[in-house]
Amino acid sequence: MVRYGVGFLRALIIAVPFLVLDFLVVGICQAIGRGFTSLVFAVLRKVVFEIPATVALNAAFGVAALAYGAFAAEIVMSVTGMVTLLRIFKKFKGVPGRAAGGCAAGRGISAAYHKNIEIPRKTGFLRRDFHAN
Repeated sequence: MVRYGVGFLRALIIAVPFLVLDFLVVGICQAIGRGFTSLVFAVLRKVVFEIPATVALNAAFGVAALAYGAFAAEIVMSVTGMVTLLRIFKKFKGVPGRAAGGCAAGRGISAAYHKNIEIPRKTGFLRRDFHAN
């Protein structure tokens, strides 16, 4: 029993650096308003790659190889994530207010602040409720 646990921990520890990249891509996609891309990454990681890899490794090598399914999925997702991040960074390169130090999700708020441009504010139902006479 302990032998299986050691093998599982070893496989999961090897997968962690690749998992970090996957979570980074999901977080960046959510931050810039690409929720669907984030959802696709989450589904790809678990449903498309990790579960079939776990089943295949279990059939081929037995219970001791179960945890290596996550490792195999994370390698594939890290390559996919790098391609996606490079495309995102390429798109935002040179866009005012979206460069380093800018506000990616704020649609140029940082640039507008430095140029003293008035930004129209949206009023939602909560704002009206709190500021009503």
